Amino acid sequence: MKAIKFNKEGIEKAAKAIKEGKIVALPTDTLYAIAADINNKKAVEKIYKIKKMKRNKKISILFDSVESAEKYVKFDDVTELLAKAFMPGQITLIAKPAKKINSSFVSKAGVAFRVPDNKKLRMLIKKTGPLTGTSANISGFLPASSYMELEPKLKINLVLKGKTLGVASTIVDSKKRKILREGAIKKEEILKLIKNYLKKRIIAKGAEAEIKFAAFMGEPALRKIRTKKAYRVEELDRKIRGERTKKEAKILFKVMNTEIRCPLLLDVNIKDSEIVFEYLHGKLLRDVEEKEQKRYLKETGKMLGELHKAGIVHGDFTTSNLLVSKRKLHLIDFGLSMFSESKEERATDLLLLKKTLGKKLFKKVVESYCKNFKKHREVLSQLEAIEKRGRYKFNGT
Repeated sequence: MKAIKFNKEGIEKAAKAIKEGKIVALPTDTLYAIAADINNKKAVEKIYKIKKMKRNKKISILFDSVESAEKYVKFDDVTELLAKAFMPGQITLIAKPAKKINSSFVSKAGVAFRVPDNKKLRMLIKKTGPLTGTSANISGFLPASSYMELEPKLKINLVLKGKTLGVASTIVDSKKRKILREGAIKKEEILKLIKNYLKKRIIAKGAEAEIKFAAFMGEPALRKIRTKKAYRVEELDRKIRGERTKKEAKILFKVMNTEIRCPLLLDVNIKDSEIVFEYLHGKLLRDVEEKEQKRYLKETGKMLGELHKAGIVHGDFTTSNLLVSKRKLHLIDFGLSMFSESKEERATDLLLLKKTLGKKLFKKVVESYCKNFKKHREVLSQLEAIEKRGRYKFNGT
C-alpha cells in the first residue's frame, strides 16, 4: 500500500485514482474509511471483495455538503434538523433515497450518509463526487483509526495519511427517530434535540386533543394532550380532561391484555391530561389500496369481536383508526371509547365501519365478527334497526 500525505498534491492524486476506479484508504473525522466512487459499480464490488463483506451489509455514503446529500436522499423535518445541528460532523443519518441508487447503499431503512468534519476530505469529495464511507478493515475486525493500523491484506491502491478521532460516528434512523449506534455524539444530546423539536410539532389535532411526537426511555413515542377549553370553567375543565384521560388509559390498558394489537401504554399524567404511548410506523387502513385492504378484513372482524367481548366499544371504529404496521393490523385512538355492553353502541361500531368500507368489503368483516363474538345476532339485529331509522340509513356500495 502506497501512503502519501493528505495535502493538495495528495488530494489530486487520490481524485485521479478514484476516477480510474481505484480504491483509496483515507482519514475521516472519526475513523479511516475505504473510499471509491459510489457510481462505479466495479469499484464498489471491489470493496465487498477486499473487506470480505456479506452482500446484505450496506455501505454508507460520504458527501461534501448537506446540499449534495439532498440530491440523493429525501430530507424530512427530523433529518433536516439533525443535519443542520451536526453536519459536518460525527453523525450518520439514515433516510429514504431521493433517486435510484446502487442497491449496495440501500437497506430497508434507507441510505446511510454523512458529511465528515474534515475539510481536506470534503475538498476531495467535491472533485470526485460522493464516496463510499465504509470502515477500513476486513469485515468482523476492528476498524483502523490510523494508516498504521490498516490491515496489509486489504488490497488498497492508495493511502492518504492523516489523523482521526478514533471513535465511530453515531448512527441515527431519522424516520424512526432511533439511535442505532452511539458513537462520538452522545445519544442524550441527539434525543434531547429531537424531543425539544417534536414537543412543538403537532402531528394530529382533534376536537379535544393534540398528538405530538415524543421520546420515552430513548424510544420514539406519541404524546396525546387534552387541550384546555376556554368556554368551560377552569376547575370543571381540568376535572373533565383528567377523567377522560384516566378512562382512555384504563381502556387502553385493558385492550393491551386482549389479543388485539394496539399501541403500548407507556405513561399517564392525569394532572396534565396527557397519555404517552408507543409510536407505530405504518399506514392507516383507509390509505391502503382496496386490493391490500382485503387482506385485513378477517382480522378487522376478529378485532372488533374481541373488543366487544372485553366489554368495550370503540366509538370511532373506522379505517382511520386501523393502522397497518409491519404488515400487521393495529387498533388506535381510544379517545371516544367506553366500557359498555350496550347492543346499540356495539351496532354503532359496526355501522361506522360499514360506512367507510362499503357493503361488499363489510360483509367479509361481519363473517369474522360473528365467529369471534357470541352475541353477534343481537348486535346485527340492532344494526338493522338503526339503519331503518332513516338518519343512519346507509346506501353505500
